[in-house]
Parts: sequence; structure tokens; C-alpha cells
Amino acid sequence: MGFFNRGKKRIPVNATFQLTQGGRDKLQEFSGDATSQILMALETRGTLDIDEISQNSGLSKSKVERLIPILAQKQYVQYIGATTAVGE
Repeated sequence: MGFFNRGKKRIPVNATFQLTQGGRDKLQEFSGDATSQILMALETRGTLDIDEISQNSGLSKSKVERLIPILAQKQYVQYIGATTAVGE
């Protein structure tokens, strides 16, 4: 989650996320909104990148990119890592 604290607004390329215990607990309270769709995708599939979350949740990539930092700050999802392309 460190990249959220450095003032960057962009999610690193190929960043992956997983559901935390707090996210599992919060998922019990949600019903059908965009947040619960993201949490459910992570609960069902495990560790996913932004594109995979978008595909599995049925939400647009831009919607997922807007919500992931909020969910990470609330500690519902955890940033796992990102791979970088050669030459970066």
C-alpha cells in the first residue's frame, strides 16, 4: 500500500491486490454496490490485478482504479506488488 502514501494517484502497472480480513468482514455488510462487487471478485478469485478485477466484477477499469485506493486506505484490500517492464 506504500504507493498510496507517496502522493501518487496512479496505480502501478500490473499492481495486484488481495482481500484482507477486514474486507471479508465488510463484504458481509455490502449488497450489490461497486465496492461489494470488487470485494466479491477478490474473495472469489484471490489475488487480481486491475484488469482482472474489472473483468470479474463487471465494472469498468476506470471505476476499479478510482475505488481501489479507497478500499486499500480502509484496509479492505491489500496491495501485493507490481511487476515492471524491462527498461523502466
